[in-house]
Amino acid sequence: MSKAVIGLDIGTYSVKAVEVSNSHSKKIIACGYMPLNENEPNIPARIKELIVNSGIKSKTAKISVSGKDVIVRYDVFAYMNKDKLLNSLKYDIEKYVPFPLEDAIIDVNILGKRPDGQMNVVIVSCSKNFINSQIALLKETDIELEKIVIDSSALYNLFYKKTIPSKDKSYIIFRVGHIISTVLIVKRGQIIFSRDVNVGGDNFTRAIAEFKGLHLPDASKLKMNPDSDLENIISIDLNSLINEVEMSIAYCRKTNVLGDIEMLYLCGGSSKLAQLPKILQDKLNINCQLWNPFVDLKKTPILIDYAQEMVLPYGIALA
Repeated sequence: MSKAVIGLDIGTYSVKAVEVSNSHSKKIIACGYMPLNENEPNIPARIKELIVNSGIKSKTAKISVSGKDVIVRYDVFAYMNKDKLLNSLKYDIEKYVPFPLEDAIIDVNILGKRPDGQMNVVIVSCSKNFINSQIALLKETDIELEKIVIDSSALYNLFYKKTIPSKDKSYIIFRVGHIISTVLIVKRGQIIFSRDVNVGGDNFTRAIAEFKGLHLPDASKLKMNPDSDLENIISIDLNSLINEVEMSIAYCRKTNVLGDIEMLYLCGGSSKLAQLPKILQDKLNINCQLWNPFVDLKKTPILIDYAQEMVLPYGIALA
């Protein structure tokens, strides 16, 4: 029997897990969602609780990383194989890596050939201390770590394997998280750009709480209310988020001849912000919809109530 694997998303607001079979179908076996207290003192215990409560049996997991300790750089190189690319980067790598090289873990991947004959390349660097802290955390849960990926890679894998309507068009995947949001641009089936943004649902919640004089849990509930008129209250943080998407599009139009964007797919727990798809569609002039890669799957309470939150762990499991 093929070994199943868990896609584990360890966030600041919650922990999410999706267990998939290791067969060709990558069938979802079980999934779960566990909210965390602010400054949660014992995340490994919460992960164990999540695994038990969700009926997850696998003891092998993949996790993803993002944020200030993970730097993703995209560049264009003359077409060559990976060995030649790595050799050419030997004396040039420091311009892509903001950490001391001895304190960094670096990965280089060729994304694909461009129409002009050159190739798109992604260079990812992570702080060793940060990666080691994630490994240590997982060890406390008695779960074996199979792989670490970055959020944008996990999202792209899921989009390419389960959703992409046409490999000839361009799309944006926009995950709005609690603290960190991720912008990902796909052109002709290839990821050409991604960016982590330090704005998310927590910014919206705190702006509402301050303006309305509410406790944070009450402000968090209010921001999901479709009848509430919150756009002016959260305008500073919302505009900051929209500007990041606009700058990402402008950069890709300059470097990758990005044309019209067919659709913006929205996911992440904070994508449930009242009226967010319509706001983005109006501001960016791009068709926008909530991304639900579970639409053709058997519905469970978790996949009904937390579909947007479960997108990333599903992508991690498929990575």
